[in-house]
Amino acid sequence: MVCANLVNFALSLVVVAAYLVATRVAPGPLGWLPAALITQVALCLGVSLLLSALNVFFRDIQHITSIVVMAWFFLTPVIYPVEMVTAAFPDVRLHWLYYLNPMTGLLAAYRAALLDAAMPPAWLWGPSFAVAWAVLACGVFVFQGLQARFADEL
Repeated sequence: MVCANLVNFALSLVVVAAYLVATRVAPGPLGWLPAALITQVALCLGVSLLLSALNVFFRDIQHITSIVVMAWFFLTPVIYPVEMVTAAFPDVRLHWLYYLNPMTGLLAAYRAALLDAAMPPAWLWGPSFAVAWAVLACGVFVFQGLQARFADEL
């Protein structure tokens, strides 16, 4: 599923690129695009492995997942940049916590590559990328550990 959706995403990027050319939006440093794409695949694969392994033993995971994904969507700055949150709450100095969400750093990298937006400092987006790769490692570890017991649960 991750590979199938990667193909879908790549085709979507072609449409986005055509739109950006048509509207004369200059791209940023396109070097961020492969880094963000590979890290996003790692995150998706890690989450998929983790949830699929746990779903074998705990059937309610499939129902809880849709709720968690919806909450995760609203906690991720998709439409709004993180700077908008920090401007709205200038007294709160915890905006770096936003970057513990792995999608925050990925979206910043996509904005930097496609929209020529400013990439945040490395100390902000670094944890996002690190969390994404840690999720992959955790997902592989859990899946490999539980794989021998899958047949017993079916």
